[in-house]
Amino acid sequence: MQYKIVYSVLASSDLTEIWEYICFGLNNRSAANRILDSIRHSIEKLPLFPMMGSSLNAISPEKSDYRFLVCGKYIVVYTLSHDEIIIERVFYGKRDYLSELFNENTTGGE
Repeated sequence: MQYKIVYSVLASSDLTEIWEYICFGLNNRSAANRILDSIRHSIEKLPLFPMMGSSLNAISPEKSDYRFLVCGKYIVVYTLSHDEIIIERVFYGKRDYLSELFNENTTGGE
């Protein structure tokens, strides 16, 4: 089975925020492009190896269907459906991404 990659609105927004911060906040467009290319390159491997990311249950007491993939300093959180890999969020690894991820799901949003 070949999975299709789908980005959630939040994941797309996360990628935009990462790029803008590095490009404009740190004034480094080439680094911003390189980092996003690296994250996307890792994500593009998922259709061939959808289980390559670890289950989030391994590091969180919250039970979920989330899996995660470490891409350098970033964490890609995704889920699997019948024929899709849904990229749910992309976080900077030093953020409290578990709290953000589970709080947004229990409170209905940000």
